[in-house]
Amino acid sequence: LSPVTFEIDPQVKVVVLKGMPKAFSAGGDIGYFYNIIQQGGEVNMDSLFDKVGNVTNGLKKMSKLVIAQVSGAAAGAGVSLAFSADFVVCSDNAKFIMAFVNVVPAEELDDAVMKLARRFAAGPLLSYKNIKKQIYQAAFYDYKKYLDECEIPTQGGCAASKDFIEGVKAFIEKRKAEFKGE
Repeated sequence: LSPVTFEIDPQVKVVVLKGMPKAFSAGGDIGYFYNIIQQGGEVNMDSLFDKVGNVTNGLKKMSKLVIAQVSGAAAGAGVSLAFSADFVVCSDNAKFIMAFVNVVPAEELDDAVMKLARRFAAGPLLSYKNIKKQIYQAAFYDYKKYLDECEIPTQGGCAASKDFIEGVKAFIEKRKAEFKGE
């Protein structure tokens, strides 16, 4: 489902993004990239970046509150997805590139997120909608421009590099990568 679906459905009061217990989202499929590289192909992730950008922009722009329930790993695009939510509630086994505080024990994650979602759903939804609109206009108005003019081209440049190929190979082959800045 897309953010537009949630936006127009009057039954949806709050959106909860939830992964599996061991991983919220692992991001791109490194094994897929590895197979393309091994076959001599070139990895082009432009359409993936565009799709992720459209989803994350849609979540930020949406008037309804979004909670990301993160357990286990959130990597790559999974981090972008989690950070696109208005609130991120993490279990104590959540892993991000950056350190986070205020995580809840894994066995309490479901209850903590649903308690927060029920509180929001019973709250002043019109006020939440307008607060989200204000935050989007103030902080994310140029987000789509940033995605199109900065993140997508820079990620594409990285994906086309020899270092990207080395990183994918090293990850799958379970060895230390030897990056050369190329």
